[in-house]
Amino acid sequence: MLVAGVLLGVLLGPAVLGRVAPQLYDPMFMGSGDMSALDEARTELDAFISGDDSDERIADIMKQAEVLGDDGDSAQASTQEQITAIMNGFANKQADLKDAVELAKIPVLANQQAHREKLSGMATVMLLLIVLLFAAEAILSPQRDEIEAGKASLSPALSRLITIRYGLAAGWLMLMLAQPVWLRGIDVMFGGLLLVVVLLAGLVPLGKRA
Repeated sequence: MLVAGVLLGVLLGPAVLGRVAPQLYDPMFMGSGDMSALDEARTELDAFISGDDSDERIADIMKQAEVLGDDGDSAQASTQEQITAIMNGFANKQADLKDAVELAKIPVLANQQAHREKLSGMATVMLLLIVLLFAAEAILSPQRDEIEAGKASLSPALSRLITIRYGLAAGWLMLMLAQPVWLRGIDVMFGGLLLVVVLLAGLVPLGKRA
């Protein structure tokens, strides 16, 4: 079940489903909402940049100045003013279009944050249920004195609880891999130290064995 959760998480993640069918991946794991305004703003910006003819217009002005042979200060100043006006016009228009893109991003980012918090809540609930199942398994499992006395018996519900716990763990893994934003935020040093502590706690003997 854990292997199935990992495989399903990879298939539903940004590397597979996010590339093959982004229109399906986004509402499930991104929650961007209506992106028409953002797409329109980006398209307008790209069209402006790709269709800009500022360089050609500046080149025409330079050629015209060379052909006329105006070497006076007033002619040079006029040429420079035209070039500056073209460059400033391009920069101002580009800045306005970039501002429109950033403005259109605001509701999209807000929707994504809300959706991410929803998925985070689902993952937290899964972990809490796993902990509760661990506690239930400890209660239903045979006690040590019962095992030593040969009177231990396994409850039929114990195996079902274990299956459900692994199913929840598989779902948690799938969710983490399908939306790996939480995994990317894990500090590598912290994760390594935590792993070392857990291994030491589990492998180091706590006392002499009888």
